[in-house]
Amino acid sequence: EGSCPAKRDAALRKQHNMLLSLLFLLPLIILVHFCFAVAAVTIATGLVTADFIAPFSVDVQYKLFDWGEFSSVFPQKCFQGTNADVVVAVHNTTGEPITYTFRHPLCRFDGQCEPAGSRAELECCDAWQRCDAARDHCAAGLDCLLHFLSGLATPVAAVSFTGLLFELLALALVAVLLSSHPPKSSLMLSPADCDGGRAAAPASDEDL
Repeated sequence: EGSCPAKRDAALRKQHNMLLSLLFLLPLIILVHFCFAVAAVTIATGLVTADFIAPFSVDVQYKLFDWGEFSSVFPQKCFQGTNADVVVAVHNTTGEPITYTFRHPLCRFDGQCEPAGSRAELECCDAWQRCDAARDHCAAGLDCLLHFLSGLATPVAAVSFTGLLFELLALALVAVLLSSHPPKSSLMLSPADCDGGRAAAPASDEDL
């Protein structure tokens, strides 16, 4: 029984150290979660535009991607152009080329117009050789992606801020536990702490 105070002391200190670790880790998690939520809100509200992303975009072969296959997430003007009879493979038996027709936006991926393109693509050029997105059939690849991301970011932002609320409540709970339950020293433990709360009763005269 003599080792009970030391065991209890070690258990209490371990619990205290775990709460301290949570107290330091939760603010970092909250910060990362908050940045993610702000990014989702920024995209959902349209504050991020194609002009902002375009300088960082690479030369994407947008005409070799069938945007029409994703008509449920892209608006119709994102697949008004056609890149017909593109050889995508060769038949193993006959050796005949296998072709496919890709549907794509009429403007370049980065928001520039296509000055050497088809008549429909030329109609999407404005005076500054930029994509005239005001036309119903004109769109750039970046605009289409942002349209998709804005619809996706709205529920993500709502879930993120809900998670932030619970994380803040958890942080407050950890702080309360640390302030109200400081670690006990083994010297502060009474015999009742060792026998599960049953303190030794004093001997009566009858027992003597």
